[in-house]
Amino acid sequence: MLILSVKHLRFYITAALFSLLIVFSLMLILRNAPGKQVGAVTCTEASAPDILRSYLYSFGWETDPVPIEVSEITVPRQFGEVWAAYNRIQLAQGCDLTKYKEKRVKKYVYRIVNYPGAVTDGSIRATVLVYKDTVIGGDVSSVRLNGFMHGFRYPSEDHGPDQTG
Repeated sequence: MLILSVKHLRFYITAALFSLLIVFSLMLILRNAPGKQVGAVTCTEASAPDILRSYLYSFGWETDPVPIEVSEITVPRQFGEVWAAYNRIQLAQGCDLTKYKEKRVKKYVYRIVNYPGAVTDGSIRATVLVYKDTVIGGDVSSVRLNGFMHGFRYPSEDHGPDQTG
């Protein structure tokens, strides 16, 4: 026969509520934790080239101190083949440019100096798109003939494009 007193029942209820509070708090903390997820861009506040450089560094990229290009572009209302393919790269890293159709965004382009296996001739670039001080997307690419383009994630050494030549 099981007998529970009110005193013990209150203890178990309090312990259960406390445990639920801890689990809920951990879920919120982990969901809103700063930093990047594997393969995803965490949209962060960005208002200056130095902050964007730090943002790229958080993915493992080292860049020249000053962007080689700062310009404004307008995200088109209708995505053709090129913009649709570019947005697929953004979707894969957790961003979606369709939310910014017909918006003017700033485009910052940096020269990457530490791409694995690449020559340091300035042909590897990182582009960061910013809308109202928030990173909304971007890419890492090569401007060489038969170049490449991918998201911000640093490539693993066995899967990165070969740019030795």
